[in-house]
Parts: sequence; C-alpha cells; structure tokens
Amino acid sequence: MQVETRVFTVSELTMYISDILESIPDLQWVTVEGEISNWSPWRNRYVFFTLKDERAILNCVIFNINDLNMKDLGDGVLVRATGRIRVYPQKGQYQLQCEKIEVVSKLGRLYKLYHELKEKLRREGLFEKVKKPIPPFPRKIAVVTSRDGAAIRDVINTISRRYPLVELRLYHTAVQGEGAKYEIVRALTLADSDDVDIIILARGGGSFEDLWPFNEEMVVRKVYSLRHPVITGVGHEVDFTLVDFVADLRAPTPTGAAERSVPDMRELLKHLDTMFEKAGNNLMRKLQDMDRRFENMRKMLRVQHPSKKLERRLEDCDRFLKMLESSVNRKLDKTLWDLETLWMETLKGDPSDRIEKMEESLGTLSGVLREKIGGRIRDMEHGMTLIKEKLKNVDPRGPLRKGYVLVRRAGKIVRRVHVLEQDDNIELNFHDGVAEAVVRKVGDRRTEV
Repeated sequence: MQVETRVFTVSELTMYISDILESIPDLQWVTVEGEISNWSPWRNRYVFFTLKDERAILNCVIFNINDLNMKDLGDGVLVRATGRIRVYPQKGQYQLQCEKIEVVSKLGRLYKLYHELKEKLRREGLFEKVKKPIPPFPRKIAVVTSRDGAAIRDVINTISRRYPLVELRLYHTAVQGEGAKYEIVRALTLADSDDVDIIILARGGGSFEDLWPFNEEMVVRKVYSLRHPVITGVGHEVDFTLVDFVADLRAPTPTGAAERSVPDMRELLKHLDTMFEKAGNNLMRKLQDMDRRFENMRKMLRVQHPSKKLERRLEDCDRFLKMLESSVNRKLDKTLWDLETLWMETLKGDPSDRIEKMEESLGTLSGVLREKIGGRIRDMEHGMTLIKEKLKNVDPRGPLRKGYVLVRRAGKIVRRVHVLEQDDNIELNFHDGVAEAVVRKVGDRRTEV
C-alpha cells in the first residue's frame, strides 16, 4: 500500500524545520565550546565564523559586535559561545546566533606566533628541502611518541596488521606541555642515531594548544636536520603543524603514518601470485617454443644427415646398375638375335663365307660391347670414388683421425679460446676416446702447423 506524502516547497520545508528547532527550549539559550575558525568581520556590523572540534563544525554569527569585547577573538581561539539556534533560510543551514562569547584559552597569541614562525622558516627555505624517499620495505622503524597515548597503539596495531615483518622501536616522549619540546628533540636525536630505516613522529588529536610542541622552532629545525626519512602523523586530518612542512611525508593521523610507512602484505602476496602466474605462463610459452624449434631442428637433421645423403647416393647407384644391366641385356638379346639370323642365313648359303663374316661381325660387336661396358663401369667406379671422398669430407670424425681434437666445456663445443678461463674443466674428444683436462693458462698466441 503506497502512503501519500505531503509536498513542500523549499521555503515551506525550511520554515517547518525552523519552527521545530526554535520551539525546542534547550536550543533557545545554549552554550557551545569550540575553536574559532574562518573568523570574518564585515564592516563593523556583524561577524561570521565557525566553531569546530575534532569531529564537527557549527556555523555562527554575531550581530551585536559593538556590545562584545572582540580584541582577543580570532582563528585558533578556544571559546564558549552562548546564544540561540536559528535557521538561515537563504542557505538552508542552522547556525548559532551568539549573544555572549567567553574566551577559554587565549590561543590567539599562539596562532599569531604559528604564522610568524611559519613565514620565517619559509623564507629560510626549510619548506623547500628535497624530500628523502621512504623505503618501500623497511626493516626497522623508530616511533617517537608517548608510551601512554593512543598513537602508539594505533601505530602498533596498523603495522602488525599490514606488515608484521618490521621491527618497531619506541622512543618515549611527552607530547604536550611546557617541557615537551625538549623531550621530543631528545627522542628524535636518539632515534636518528639508531640503525633504523624510518622515523615516525606521532601524536593523537587535541586542541591547537595541545599540539603546540610540534610548532616549536627547535622541534621543527630538528626534524629538518634528521638524516633518516621522517613521517609525521600529528593530530587529525584538519590539523597542520609546522613539523608537517619539513617532514619527508605528512600523514593525517598516527594510523595514516603507520599505513604510509609499510606496504600491505596482503597486496604484496596478491602481486606475487600475479607475478608467479605470469612467470609460469611465460616459461610455459618458452618451453613450447623451444620444443617446436627442437622438433624442427631434429627434422632438418634427419633430412641433412650424412647417412641420408649416402642412402640417396646408394639408391642412385642401384638405379644406375639396374639401368646398365637392362641395357646390357637388351644388347645381348639383340646380338643373340643377330647371331641366330646369321646362322639361319648361313645354313642357306656357303657356310665358310658366312662364318667368316659372322666371326668378323661378332668380333666387332664384342669389342664395341666390351668397350661400352668397360666405359660405363669406369664411370660408375669414378662416381663411387667421388661419393666416398665427399662422405669422408662430411664425416665429423675425419679431422679427429688427422690429430685434431674437439674441445667441450659443460657439454658445449668450444670454438674460441677467449671463452675459456683458467681452471676451467674441459673435455678433449679424440677419434678413439675422450680425456678430461683443466685449463692452466689462456692466451692469444697461435702455433703454426
């Protein structure tokens, strides 16, 4: 079932909310404590500003500025403002209309000192220093903070969760109060003299006055002079102290400083898994490619091997012999046929004349046949001799029989002397066996043979 809702205009809804807020008795006269920010007087008529703490801000306005003592008010001053909660329709915001302001902490002076010191250090060039890189995989980290504060617990918990391989070393110091600046400088000096990779300077949230030791000039200059990279995590995200400007890396909180000082082991493991997977795939592709190349080379070796050439030559010889034998048989068959024809003719005529002619023809034919057969056999013998010489030339053992030696190192043939080094183990391959040797000296002198 759909519930029908009332339709407001923007003005109607704003006025409706205003009526509700202004009808609550506790909001008709309320006192709020907070730090002044965005202090903006306008032509001596009224002042807009905000009150803030660690987690929220409240818009405020003063209309009767002539009735209040305004000389101590400004950014950074902690006050208690009393007034009424009202809605500002033009912006749809609620605000505190202040009728009375009481200064709780006169931090206006500190706020002024903050900006004066900041400008002084900026002119000297301290804020322009070259930042030292943060080691990606630190082994030891020095933490300068109070052993009793929440900052050290946040740092320990964060680093233990992200990168438990690192060793933490605590350098205890006070982090607020009049003498805190001296203790911080002492702790930083000790940490910088230690064998660490990173220094974390940390403190939890607090008021501007609580964080003041980290704005002291001696502390800022000490952080600037440290030889180890420094990560600061002081206060909350909205808090900027002067040590943040000279640190090598500024984090918004102690937890943030811990996170920026070490990698996340879970992300590293994921990255390693990805790298291993890629390496395995690349290796598999390489092996497959090598296997294909090896198979191609094996096929080529089978085709080009000397024994294959010899087999083809022998096949040619067999084919030539068969052709010769066939030619001789045909010649003999023809000769016998001629002889039989002559014999038959001889029987018909004078045998003596025919016999004489037959003997002459037979002698001539026999000589021609003998000459052709002998020439063919000589040609074949010459061809066989050439084939044997070629086979000897391609026989890898031929040079070894002449006294040459085949040198191998780690199973690979050595073709140049400069690849050998003293004390290398080598293998000498003779035509009748193998010997092992050790290189005593390597030089470029050649011996003429």
